[in-house]
Amino acid sequence: MGRRLKWQFGLDVLNMEQAHACLDAVGEMPEIIEIGTPLIFFEGLRAIREVRERCPNQEILVDCKMIDAASLMSVPMYEAGADIVTVEGGSHDYVISEQARVAHEYGKPCEADLMNVKNLEQRAEELMDLGVDIIGMHAASQALRPNELHVNDIKRILSVVPAEKLCIAHSITLDTLDTILDFKPAITVCQIPVINQTVTQEERIEVALKINEIFNKHEAML
Repeated sequence: MGRRLKWQFGLDVLNMEQAHACLDAVGEMPEIIEIGTPLIFFEGLRAIREVRERCPNQEILVDCKMIDAASLMSVPMYEAGADIVTVEGGSHDYVISEQARVAHEYGKPCEADLMNVKNLEQRAEELMDLGVDIIGMHAASQALRPNELHVNDIKRILSVVPAEKLCIAHSITLDTLDTILDFKPAITVCQIPVINQTVTQEERIEVALKINEIFNKHEAML
């Protein structure tokens, strides 16, 4: 591995059986394995432990977008093997600063998610002042039309946040990944087709290989 532009693979599935099938498809290609909000909600710490055992050389991000008591709830997640636990960027400043403190005590970075935050530039600067290491530019999947990108929002964030501190999660597809990587964010969240009866494992592997190829192409252009 060692790419500067990291692929964060989102495990936005409902159970560990589906999660393992997805991990079979992507292998060690993504630098970061994201335990998505549905998976941590339904499977809890078991998801972190199993992914950590299976992926010892990859970073594990738990996307729980905590809004309260983050520093309390994140401790068992770090103990289970998480590297990053997300906190909601619109949370109270104290919640965020405490989450940053605990993350740093474990030697981990703190990530705050800007989903549904309106004053993007101001809040991003405030979050960095509170000790946040990674700013997540996250557009809710249900708020986007197919292949839609909020490019202006990304540009607004980049006016105050260095690209090496930015994670973009935007329901990114093979059709939009090139556009996102042109911004050179440190981390880009990209998934493969969800587990269902209409998509074969071979097709998921094919998509994963194409995603990895696009990351490698942009890395070579840096």
